[in-house]
Amino acid sequence: MSDELQMKAAVERFLYDEAELLDARRFEEWLALFAEDATYEVPLRITREGQASELSEKGRIFSESKTTLGIRVQRLLSEYAWAEQPPSRTRHFVSNVRVDTGAAERITVRCNLLVYRNRGDDPSYDLYSADRRDELVAGSDGGFLVRRRWLAIDQSNMAGDSLSVFL
Repeated sequence: MSDELQMKAAVERFLYDEAELLDARRFEEWLALFAEDATYEVPLRITREGQASELSEKGRIFSESKTTLGIRVQRLLSEYAWAEQPPSRTRHFVSNVRVDTGAAERITVRCNLLVYRNRGDDPSYDLYSADRRDELVAGSDGGFLVRRRWLAIDQSNMAGDSLSVFL
């Protein structure tokens, strides 16, 4: 197997393992996959006729650092996460993974993401579809760390009461 194919397989495995951590609500382990200087950004999608981009240049659904992600994780693990009572059941589907290993110190990854979310006994569910772009760097254990995560959610109007899950 070529080095490029081995790298793509390792990146895909990292993304699938990360999705599994989120779906299992193992948020502290998930947070450990982020570099100390990591950013997690989700711009607002705006629908207007004749505009060049549907993504807001300034408005954000999320604009997080590893520190603020950690605050969200601690809140989710506490008894005060009212938006998550009962807790969400999620399934993260990662597909169409494209890996660019152009720079030796970082790996650029683009993938499609679909997140299914259901809560309690309610038969309704939410689906979130997004274009996700990550910048990965080498971790101290030989694995990867997320340095930058950027997601463009396809919906401009979100279903559900809150977006309290991680994408």
